[in-house]
Amino acid sequence: RLGQLQKARQQAIQAQPREIVADPARPEPRIEKAVALIKDTGNVTVAAKANGLTWTQSYEQRQRDQRIAASIKRAEARFATQTNPPAQSPVADQHSPPMAN
Repeated sequence: RLGQLQKARQQAIQAQPREIVADPARPEPRIEKAVALIKDTGNVTVAAKANGLTWTQSYEQRQRDQRIAASIKRAEARFATQTNPPAQSPVADQHSPPMAN
């Protein structure tokens, strides 16, 4: 039995496809994220120097501005759905119960 198990495991290892090497022209998402964070940190540093703030103050201001922008975007999306209600299909109107007067 032990020999059979070892043979089965060996065959399973050999049957597994080899790991595909990532395309070097397309960096991994974590590398892209790290590069974006480095660029963002540089932008915060530049803004801090330009406005006479510390890096922390500038970063907090940037985060606050991003939260406000996201909130405005959500509010605009809600307003757009309220002013443009989805059209009802004619099939749905045919199956609605008659209204009593």
